Amino acid sequence: MNTNIKGNIGLTKVIADITEKGYEVYLPISDYLPVDLIMVDSKMNICRLQVKYRNIERNKIIIPFSSVINGKKVKIDFTKIDGWAVYVPESNQIYYISVNDIDTTKTIFSFRLEKSIYNQPNESPLGDKFLDIKRLWKVNWEGLKPHC
Repeated sequence: MNTNIKGNIGLTKVIADITEKGYEVYLPISDYLPVDLIMVDSKMNICRLQVKYRNIERNKIIIPFSSVINGKKVKIDFTKIDGWAVYVPESNQIYYISVNDIDTTKTIFSFRLEKSIYNQPNESPLGDKFLDIKRLWKVNWEGLKPHC
């Protein structure tokens, strides 16, 4: 399965999930934006999301801080998105991650699906933390109207 097909599957799964949870979804018509969809609550607060299709890698989900736009790998501008909706096909699960959850000085973000047996102190967070879409709506950008 190629990247475009995976992206379309992830996008349709996320749109269905967001819609079932009572939010509106708007799609950009251009292919060069860093945003894959805009989620809107009942008060018209917006949340700009990138959608990712990610397979499990050694009990982890890894999200690189880059996207492919017009065939070129581009570093994510964290001022232009509010977070990610990550579809994992093996579990048919969607995880919602806010930009506030990540360290923007790094090149990737990862989370574990199960706790490590080694209990390392700097272990990646558990994915259960990212299952609740409502946590995205706690973002507040420097006193501006909340996006997510």
